[in-house]
Amino acid sequence: MSSNAGGSATNAGIDFQQRISALFLTHMFMDVVFIDDLGLNGDSKIIDLKFESANEIDDLVVTTENSTVYIQAKRSINCSESKSSEFYKVIKQFVSQYLTGISNNDRFVLATTSKASSKIICDLKKILESIRFNDIGFINNPLNQSETDVFRIIKENIASNYKDITNESISDEITYEILKLSHVSVIDIEEGMPLEKAILTLISGKVSISAELFWSCLIKIGLTLSKNRSSINLKGLEDRVGKFIEKEKQENSKDNKLGFILKGGLCSGKEVLIIESFYEDFDFIIVELIRFEEDGKKTLSFSNQKVELKNGNKWNVIYRASTFLGCSRYIKENTELFENAKIAIIEINSEENVNEMEAAKSHSELCLNAINDNNKYIECIICGDVISDDSSPIIEVDEMGIPHEVGLVHRDCLSPLHRVLGIIDSKLFRDNKKLVNFDYEKWYLLVVKGQGMFSSLSCLPKTVSSLLWKPDYNNLSKGKYCIKINLDDGSSRYVQNRGRIQRESLNSAKDKSCWFTELFQKAISDKDPHCYTSESGVFTNYSHALEYKKDNEDILICENAEPALFTLAIDKSYSSYERYYAPLIIFISKDDGQPIFINGAMVFLSDPINIDVFIKNWEFGGVTLPPFTISIIENDEEFDRLVISLKKDDISVLINPQIDMKGQLVSGLIVEDFNDIIK
Repeated sequence: MSSNAGGSATNAGIDFQQRISALFLTHMFMDVVFIDDLGLNGDSKIIDLKFESANEIDDLVVTTENSTVYIQAKRSINCSESKSSEFYKVIKQFVSQYLTGISNNDRFVLATTSKASSKIICDLKKILESIRFNDIGFINNPLNQSETDVFRIIKENIASNYKDITNESISDEITYEILKLSHVSVIDIEEGMPLEKAILTLISGKVSISAELFWSCLIKIGLTLSKNRSSINLKGLEDRVGKFIEKEKQENSKDNKLGFILKGGLCSGKEVLIIESFYEDFDFIIVELIRFEEDGKKTLSFSNQKVELKNGNKWNVIYRASTFLGCSRYIKENTELFENAKIAIIEINSEENVNEMEAAKSHSELCLNAINDNNKYIECIICGDVISDDSSPIIEVDEMGIPHEVGLVHRDCLSPLHRVLGIIDSKLFRDNKKLVNFDYEKWYLLVVKGQGMFSSLSCLPKTVSSLLWKPDYNNLSKGKYCIKINLDDGSSRYVQNRGRIQRESLNSAKDKSCWFTELFQKAISDKDPHCYTSESGVFTNYSHALEYKKDNEDILICENAEPALFTLAIDKSYSSYERYYAPLIIFISKDDGQPIFINGAMVFLSDPINIDVFIKNWEFGGVTLPPFTISIIENDEEFDRLVISLKKDDISVLINPQIDMKGQLVSGLIVEDFNDIIK
């Protein structure tokens, strides 16, 4: 009997390596901060990527402005001292790279997934972080049996490889130098996982094809570059994927961040106005006026919804644009105002191209500089909220006594004297029309280290469940101790609260450790011990672990608990999330700016890209939302404050609810006060 299990594992490993490559390509292409801790400076820009390079660590080499990161990508890996093992080979590459000469800013990274053994992603990561922080964890928190084994293995692997390469024995100083340069990075980037979904959200607005197709293209580029042992920089990447970006966007983006909005370029030589008619036979006039004199002075002034000409005449302005096309678009969008109206047109009586006047061209450059100097260019320059509506206007604020600005506005924020330069043309916004005023990049950066609670629930069937929420939670404690839970395989875990290591005073840590130990011992005697699943890290009792655990997971029995000195290494290695609930989205009424209640309940959603699924489900159940915008709950503190306020008013709080056609809840989380349940 033959088996292709080895081939499948190899293919999965290759796919993971290319996904890591595609992740770096995405960050280089999108010019955003890298989301995983690889020892990178958060402000460092990626200069180029080398695939299967001539370096000793050859899977991927990332060159940034300040350092070089050498990456070995292993989807799953065990800690082993065998010379034929993957781990031994990784350490060999680390040692070999060190001997070629590197700087103190360089990094050796073992990139893996949560499928790797806990000895790698917990024990080894903690050891490396401890050494890097130069803390006293090894003295005050003696290594447990599992950590002791891992520390011994990695030191022996380093020593053995060093001896093989140099024919000399390694010193402790060099051993620790290599360990300080080494990182373990857990990057769950496989298909369908939250990180991949976040990436698809991020890149959607940049391309003219589906985000899934573009992401697949980046993965294939990584594979091709690896086969050819090639490198790529930003220009090379843009050359390869430029065909997937609309030509108009490519040409305009060379000059400004909002180039994809400014169809046909930026016109500054004319004022094209819709005004109240000063003729009896007409209701409105579209009038075209020259904006600048030869010496660069403006021919018109605007204030109080009026335009004043040089001769002193004043007209009431209905709409102001830079082109006739802009006024035509406005008339088509406001048929109720113009359907039966009589409109006169007065054009410039000149064959001169006024947009080519020096004053006009200089002003266009001024506007482009204003766009490029705005780091929050996707926010409305009037109200400050994010814009994610297709066809939103880009305007120039040019009025008497008001500072000059150029940028995007919501249609609701547009006033008659705002000079409309163009409109957004975004496939992303068209495809996600329900995500009104949604900040895609902010969501991406928040969700990667957030929603810890939802990750732990992803393996459970969809049903109606209670979410026990603590209103009195705070993370203000700076106690110097935490609580270590010792497991039957010689490894340890640490007590967490909302995905973070819970810090305690020494007396509190002692008391709680005794309480946990008694709890564990009683559960063992009752034949249903408390335990962790080895890979996903779910804390439960044995009977439930049998239901939840995956086939490749072991059940690790909790034996006892003890106080341990809190260190940054423990925090960094075991605190899985920065946010336990957030980010989430809520619905805000367009009319009054207040949260919208659905059947008397406040509703949060955890996946904005699936918003249409929920809205359609609610409509089948007889619930239709009023006009709304989207607000992001960015952190757990904001979530807590809102839920506390709602609970005081006896308002139900639901997360991801779905209903049947009778309006009855069939799935979702009901947020319950933990203290009420205990009572």
